Amino acid sequence: MTYKLKLTYIVLFVLLPVLYLISSFIVRYLLQGGEFSLFFSDNFGILGIYYVLVSIIFMIATNIKNVSLKDM
Repeated sequence: MTYKLKLTYIVLFVLLPVLYLISSFIVRYLLQGGEFSLFFSDNFGILGIYYVLVSIIFMIATNIKNVSLKDM
């Protein structure tokens, strides 16, 4: 994997989801005073859908056909 591809992977799969969780936690739980169980289930459901879609788009965009741990 090239440096640019690794950076894109880190941004899409680590930084954006963490940023989403933090911002959503601040808005929904702290500012609006909602229940933590609703916050937890809603946000992790959204992140699950996000990971599936981003994984598909990432594979198509980078033309990854055979992935092996040796390349990483």
